[in-house]
Amino acid sequence: MFSNFRAHAFVAALLLTSEVGSTQTCLSCRRQDINAGFLVSYSYCKQTNECIQDVWNYINRPCESGWDRGKDLTLEACNATAVACIDFESSPDKATQYLNRTWTLPAESYCVIKIDATEEIARVIFDNTSFLGVEEPLY
Repeated sequence: MFSNFRAHAFVAALLLTSEVGSTQTCLSCRRQDINAGFLVSYSYCKQTNECIQDVWNYINRPCESGWDRGKDLTLEACNATAVACIDFESSPDKATQYLNRTWTLPAESYCVIKIDATEEIARVIFDNTSFLGVEEPLY
């Protein structure tokens, strides 16, 4: 993902999940529902820790805690852990430099990255990110 930004700050939440755990199932359900197409939805049951596509088709599928639409789940509701991330502030002297920063988030965690491009264009690349989620609604 390649982006140019000028005269504003940008905040994105990144998300990386592991292979197991209720947090992973919840976050996966959230992502599937956010990216679902027309007439498809995913719902999550915290009690049974399951995500069901088009739960309205299952009239006898009880969930005592109630079915939550995946898109309505928050990172906090899924018990994802917030961790510190690297921020980037652009400046005229950084415009001709290439800075490579690589890091990996712990499983079932997220971080918020602030990219400040008020002084100069910021070119930011998120590479090799099969589990990158951008949470800024106006992005």
